[in-house]
Amino acid sequence: MIMDLIESTLIRLHVDEDGNVSDEEEQAVNAELGIFEDHFSKPDGSYGMNVSDLELAIAGCKEMIFETEERSAKRLTLVRKLTKLRFTLQELKDEPPVPPGIRKYLGHHLEPQRPTLTTHHVCDKCVGMIWTLIPGNWYRCKFCNYKTHHACIPLIQRSCPSVSKFPTYLLQICQEKGLSAQAYRCGECRVPVTLSKYRLCDYNGLYYCANCHWNNLAVIPARIVRNWDFTPQFVCRASKQLLKMLQKRPILALHALNPMLFCYVEELNELKRLREELLMMKNYLQACRVALETRLLRILDERLHFVDHCDMYSVQDLIDLKDGSLLTWTTGVHDLLAKHIKEECEVCRGQGHLCGLCDGKNEILYPFDKTSSVCPMCSAVFHRECYMKFKGNCARCNRRASRQGMM
Repeated sequence: MIMDLIESTLIRLHVDEDGNVSDEEEQAVNAELGIFEDHFSKPDGSYGMNVSDLELAIAGCKEMIFETEERSAKRLTLVRKLTKLRFTLQELKDEPPVPPGIRKYLGHHLEPQRPTLTTHHVCDKCVGMIWTLIPGNWYRCKFCNYKTHHACIPLIQRSCPSVSKFPTYLLQICQEKGLSAQAYRCGECRVPVTLSKYRLCDYNGLYYCANCHWNNLAVIPARIVRNWDFTPQFVCRASKQLLKMLQKRPILALHALNPMLFCYVEELNELKRLREELLMMKNYLQACRVALETRLLRILDERLHFVDHCDMYSVQDLIDLKDGSLLTWTTGVHDLLAKHIKEECEVCRGQGHLCGLCDGKNEILYPFDKTSSVCPMCSAVFHRECYMKFKGNCARCNRRASRQGMM
């Protein structure tokens, strides 16, 4: 009897078991408030409105709440809409001021472009040619490179990939879902798509019209991670801009995503070893006055994540590793820093180690040498042959254990 009462209440309020209001109620409230929200092409909660428009919508929403009946579906929808509007308004107020001349729309920071003689630019919205000789005729987003006519700015539907605070890749190879899953409409602009004129995006598996999918080619991160496949695939414009924006960001934890790659790709395993040794060299260089004065670590400005960790990779890292340029560059940096530590700098050279397991050998060892092994407990450095000969028994750890036993 109680379940029947709950079901009847949910039906009366047009609310499902999770507490969500029906789409019809949402659309009706949006129409009455005079706001538009497109969840397909814009981020959730994005209305394309400025502060004054949002304040007017909030005031109207409050009046409508008092006019509706208590515990009605419409009041529930209005309360949730009011919460969304207030949250969006607070986000707009907390954002830093936009520099003069830049127009902000759906996360895009559109900068006016100077007149140039080049005419090979196409508007991402209307797919029309941009006449670059006319001052103030076109804008370009400084984050995702979105290009548009001045008149097309209010018509933009594609949000900038930079609106996401922690952007990530889709790391599953896409599978076709069928046009019926999209109601035979374009995945971005929502115009009807015929069976003979659709285009598939290999990154997200959605179908697009010719205006939103220009047959651009891009390397798919999921195919690299899963299959070590760098063959460019056809992607839509939105995916192309997202992939280009994230291409140099080290956000791929490759060993966690597919550890077997390091067993089959020798170059990847070699790069990991070099990066681990660069992290060891970093400790020497940060304590070296000469290295700090000459800013020796600035040689890694191109890839600063190499001296922060050894597990994260960018798509650009993997592309350069595939063509051989990254391994050559990393080896050169490794040799240059090792030469400073082992030969050129007296301070760094004095931080070397002597093997405590050898019989009379005075060779200076460093933890990044290929012939060295490091104790995981006390960080003592030994010859690899000596360490294996004593089956991993560290002389320093044994001395510490004996002293603690005597105490």
